Amino acid sequence: MRPTGPRSLLDSLFGLCFGLLLAAIAVHVAVKLIEAVWPMLLVILTIGLLVAAGVVLLRRRERGW
Repeated sequence: MRPTGPRSLLDSLFGLCFGLLLAAIAVHVAVKLIEAVWPMLLVILTIGLLVAAGVVLLRRRERGW
């Protein structure tokens, strides 16, 4: 059976510390994931920018200066 009274200070501090620990772990995992994906993301963005620049140059070339 659960107590119906207010939570004790120790329970509140434990919950706060546990929540901060989970948040820190989530941030750590997110940073590691971004670090793992970052090189491939840069390659994809670079190729996309080169293709977009090529399309823009070809359209300007067809229309003339």
